[in-house]
Amino acid sequence: MKKNKVIGFIAVILIVGSAVVCIAILSAYEENEKFFHFPIPKSAQIASEDDIANNYSWPPASEEHGIPKHYKMVIKFKGWKEEDREGASTIYIKDGHRIDLISTTEFLTVRKES
Repeated sequence: MKKNKVIGFIAVILIVGSAVVCIAILSAYEENEKFFHFPIPKSAQIASEDDIANNYSWPPASEEHGIPKHYKMVIKFKGWKEEDREGASTIYIKDGHRIDLISTTEFLTVRKES
């Protein structure tokens, strides 16, 4: 009986801990209306912008490794599907809208395609 209570307690702790981590990851991003509510890291600083694209300074971005896994998870969680990838550019699609996310060393470019 004690063993079942311990296992149950550990399971609850793991579930609550996982939920806290998920909430923390999701809260690190905000949806941008200009880009059809595509999630953008809150810690990214705008370097330049125009009508169709924003360039952000964001140290976790990498041309060699792309974006961090947790950012990919948030993009997918928000309903964006990876359509195509070529070099540093990844095209995401949702509800007929296309976003080109370009990850270079310490910079992100978010560009709307439609």
